[in-house]
Amino acid sequence: MPDSPDGSSAQADFNLQDTNGNTVDGSRWSDWNAFLPLASGSTTNGDPGTTPDVSGNGYAATYGRGVSFSKSALVMAGSGDVSISSQASVPAIDITGSYSVSVWVTMTATTAWRTFVSADGNQVSEFYLQKRSDTNHFAFTLSTADSDDGVTQPCVASSSIAPSSGTLYHLVATRDATTGVDTLYVDGVAAGTATCPVSIGAGWPARTFGIGHGMYTGSFTDYFAGSISGLGLVGRALTDAEVSALYALGPG
Repeated sequence: MPDSPDGSSAQADFNLQDTNGNTVDGSRWSDWNAFLPLASGSTTNGDPGTTPDVSGNGYAATYGRGVSFSKSALVMAGSGDVSISSQASVPAIDITGSYSVSVWVTMTATTAWRTFVSADGNQVSEFYLQKRSDTNHFAFTLSTADSDDGVTQPCVASSSIAPSSGTLYHLVATRDATTGVDTLYVDGVAAGTATCPVSIGAGWPARTFGIGHGMYTGSFTDYFAGSISGLGLVGRALTDAEVSALYALGPG
């Protein structure tokens, strides 16, 4: 297993397990920029701590009070603060280029805006992998600038899927920076696309990745309530076949 940020063994510190109780095989995710099972933390439930990156690249996420862990996921009640900070000033993925974001979510609150993963700037998030309030559908939303105006007319790859409470979903968002095509996958199948070229402002750099929240007007918002696990970040656009295979692996 890779080392944790303090240099000790991740397995010893976190006892990572999948949904069947087996130790997570970090080598499976060694070609990812970051992969966080989000199934365990470095402190007792309710206290601040870290939850590890098993890719070996050191992008552990920090969490505050109010976050707990089930056997297979991180549990958020709608006010949690979890984020992946830069490692040695280098973000986990360069979001001015091509990238993919993968995550498993089960929602306990499906009303309002709910963001699962974000890339946060100073004022707003560069991207929101979310459930939107205006459509009630899963979507991958890109802001055109790090300003409140940048989310007034965002570029949105939207599905037509309105999530149900208590249902497990696998979401993958991919961005091809060369073509500007963004794709949202739900449960292994492409569910929405949009063309968001750099020329309209899409793809500006942000350094911190949020888990369970978005950012607007310089503050965290759109808090997620439910369970979240298997967060992966990789610096290229996954293919349809790769997303399908990733979904077939399951959340463990």
